[in-house]
Amino acid sequence: MVNGVNHLNEESGSNMNRSKKVIRLGVDVGKNTFHLVGVDEIGLPAVKKKLRRKQMLVWFANLPACLVAMEACGGSHYWAREIAKLGHEVRLISPQFVKPYVKGNKNDYKDAEGICEAAGRANMRFVTVKTVEQQGYPGVRSDSPVGGEAAYGAGQSDPRAARRVWDCGRLRDQSSPSPDSGDTGRR
Repeated sequence: MVNGVNHLNEESGSNMNRSKKVIRLGVDVGKNTFHLVGVDEIGLPAVKKKLRRKQMLVWFANLPACLVAMEACGGSHYWAREIAKLGHEVRLISPQFVKPYVKGNKNDYKDAEGICEAAGRANMRFVTVKTVEQQGYPGVRSDSPVGGEAAYGAGQSDPRAARRVWDCGRLRDQSSPSPDSGDTGRR
């Protein structure tokens, strides 16, 4: 017993069978899988989970409101907006502030645990969650030169705009490559 709270379940001798309420959750954002580590009100591990992209919003919809922390990156802004819609408080942390809290060799669960630990610090600085417009995806913004009208004036559009795509953070023209460019068109 510590501070009047019994951490062990008397019957089984472990703390894994007791009911735990997650108050803070660290999420390591990946391309297809997400690793989550959560703690309860006294800081003991409450959840350790791996989710696929399709499972994320369903799982968070069934979780009582809590603090959710992620490393700040382009994808985490999207997930922060979606998770906040479900009633959770979402905070993004710059990766350089998470690194001191990651213990041992790097793996996804240890990263999530470090994010969770960093989010619990009183003097931690957080990144503001960006809106879609602030992230500046050219296909989404109406005032973007890539979108067409802004570059050519009102009522005019770029005939090549339909062939342009936003690919991995850079603009790429999908039209056939010129023979003298040496570009095969493949990336």
